[in-house]
Amino acid sequence: MKKLRVLQVCYSYPPSFSGYGKQLDTVNRRLLAEYPEIEIELLTAFDRVVHSSRSAAGGPVSVHAVFRKSRSTENNRLRFFLFCLDILLRKVPAFLRADVVHVVKGDMEAAVSIFLSKMLGKRTILKITQKEVDDGHNAKRLYRRFLAFWIARADHVIALNRKTRNDLMRVGLDPARIVEIPNAVDVGAHNLLPKHERQEKRRSLYGFSEKAFVLLYAGTISKRKGIGDLLAALDAMGGAREFVVLIVGPDYGEIEDFERTISRINDRRNGVVVRYLGAQEKVAGFLELADALVIPSYSEGMANVVLESFASGVPVLASDIAANRELISPENGMTFRVGDREDLIRTIETMVGKTYDAFGIRRAAVEKYDIRTVADRYHELYRAMAAG
Repeated sequence: MKKLRVLQVCYSYPPSFSGYGKQLDTVNRRLLAEYPEIEIELLTAFDRVVHSSRSAAGGPVSVHAVFRKSRSTENNRLRFFLFCLDILLRKVPAFLRADVVHVVKGDMEAAVSIFLSKMLGKRTILKITQKEVDDGHNAKRLYRRFLAFWIARADHVIALNRKTRNDLMRVGLDPARIVEIPNAVDVGAHNLLPKHERQEKRRSLYGFSEKAFVLLYAGTISKRKGIGDLLAALDAMGGAREFVVLIVGPDYGEIEDFERTISRINDRRNGVVVRYLGAQEKVAGFLELADALVIPSYSEGMANVVLESFASGVPVLASDIAANRELISPENGMTFRVGDREDLIRTIETMVGKTYDAFGIRRAAVEKYDIRTVADRYHELYRAMAAG
């Protein structure tokens, strides 16, 4: 069978943390396992040492990274600019080798990649994350118009949900070029533990009492993810019920006094215990400990961790932004008004008294978001694009 060469452009790719990079890695693993004709070459910014050693060991994806170390807050804007410049000046041979170019995230790297693809006669797929189509501030309006110009020149644009599709149409994109493909989850990589096993596991690992209600937050420590609202709500909570909140994710220094705020909450001894466990490559093991996942974001496309929570049979407590409303139903969780700390407290307290069908939550995740189905759709799209 003829080889199908796909060039992917993804600014932050594992082991550096990003939701979109993690999602791409999940899809790539399944594609390469199921379709031997596919060859993937990937351009990214970080972890050159790690990717070089993996390539030397025969890794399935040929990754070209610009910087030796992992992603951090140090000179982040400069690094992003240099990554985009590197694509333009040094990566033309990679574009020439490709049958299809797939860009993840519609920022400057998309503009540069689509420009090169058009110059070289290559067909492009652009996967949009929600913040690229959200309304911006006046100061960024000219830049957003520049990006919209290039987004409109991709051959196909992947939208994660109805809101993103509608937003793309609102800015003038032809509906025929919008492909709606959801994020995926490897359901088989997540365990559904009975309640007594979950309680025993968290007691043995962390000493939590059986009566504790355990919430998990998994994501970057950032304003956009709403972690400040969560901490403010926890600081105001109190009562007879014991709450334990596990926070998992990289801290890039965006939230001032983050760890000091956690210490203050714990020192109050108001029945709320917060544990920050740092960045973790996988959250499946932490979902096995949780009674619920909390996601207080101000903006999302389709949060990977929500799908992972469903795969583990764990209900979700989410802000009521459009992307979350498309995922959350009375059968799998609850929503609260975004940015409303009082409503977040009320919803947490309400969820404690509810019972969910864990097997039903997991079954629905398999039907809608299983990696096998989503990877097949990417394969079909790649094939169609390569065929012209």
